Amino acid sequence: MTQARAAACAALAFGITLAAAGSEMAAGAGTASASPASFAAPASFAAPASFTAPASFASSTASAIASVPGLGGRASAPDFRIESLDQKRLDLASLLQHGPVVLDFWATWCQPCLAELPEIEALYRRLAPRGVNVIAISIDSPRNFARVRPFVSRLGLTFPVALDEDGALQQSYQVRAAPTTFVIARDGIIAYSHVGYQHGDTAALERAIRTLLPASAESSSADSSSNARPTAADSTR
Repeated sequence: MTQARAAACAALAFGITLAAAGSEMAAGAGTASASPASFAAPASFAAPASFTAPASFASSTASAIASVPGLGGRASAPDFRIESLDQKRLDLASLLQHGPVVLDFWATWCQPCLAELPEIEALYRRLAPRGVNVIAISIDSPRNFARVRPFVSRLGLTFPVALDEDGALQQSYQVRAAPTTFVIARDGIIAYSHVGYQHGDTAALERAIRTLLPASAESSSADSSSNARPTAADSTR
């Protein structure tokens, strides 16, 4: 059995089962929720030295959600600068000048992630004209880095994808399971966070994003227009 296949099997064995009953929780201006389908990093996951793994990956729903910033108050999103797969610089502060930023942590061994990403792509295409940027952060181990680009191509993702090579972003955002999604408002506050994925979750994600958009943009009928659309690529200029 190959190492990649072993990692995938381990992911299934150590997956977190998150309860789904009324899982959205509001705290101040932020919202966090969890879906039953999420995976913790597999036992064979070769985490870098800078990444602090939790005592037990097979955590309860409560502890998984508690690890997400934004609960219990208005948490500021940790700043970051990272390079995408196509070698574009992604600077959170620069991106927030254009609009809200969706930050999605995923992995090639995470089946719920692979179901979620195409829906996020569709959401991105709808809302990018309004200044919304999406960044997908792969938390794959170094042995799987080579698998990320083919996955991105196969899924047809057009938003930036980056590798968290040293685990710094995982640690900064206290990511314990995949997928984990954050919506960061223009003022740098985490407005929404979500652990896991099940069909329909992106509807709640879209609602959270739309509450952060200007009223004039919300009432506009030019949803599909891409005139002067700011994107993550603009932050490289």
